[in-house]
Amino acid sequence: MAVYISGQLFGSLAGIFWSEFMGLKLQGELILEKGDIWKVISNEGMGVFIFIFFMLLLSNPNTTFIENELTGYMSITFFYHIARSFAPFSNSTLNPAFTLALAIQYATKGQFGSLKNCWAWLIGDIIGCIVATYFYTIIYEPIVRELRDIRRREENFESMHEEEDELSRKSIA
Repeated sequence: MAVYISGQLFGSLAGIFWSEFMGLKLQGELILEKGDIWKVISNEGMGVFIFIFFMLLLSNPNTTFIENELTGYMSITFFYHIARSFAPFSNSTLNPAFTLALAIQYATKGQFGSLKNCWAWLIGDIIGCIVATYFYTIIYEPIVRELRDIRRREENFESMHEEEDELSRKSIA
């Protein structure tokens, strides 16, 4: 777990500093105005919820609707775009490692506002991830599993009746 988290943070930091080195415009500083805290947390949480929920949905063979690798990549891109559009107010970082890396990057420039305020984005990310995971595990996956069981029982029932009908036709003939 620590390797994953440190890899995420290192990758985000490297990406941000590389972007700056290349002269690319960075995302805006993480600034909180009075009354914005709940907007940031809810926007960021909703974006993360959407993205994590669909990643769970796509990665589980019992709930996925993708049929090939290309469709999977296109779906991930599509759902990431949707998730970011639900978090415009919060600058839609949608990644705790990116949030921290962005705050650190601005702190190296002497702008400590992002570092001081990044907690709101982190809480939104964490809440969105936890809610998406619980929603998927407790509500969505059991419903999908039950619907698949019902479909299998109906298919078995229909095939049994077809076999019985065929046997009765043969016995009559």
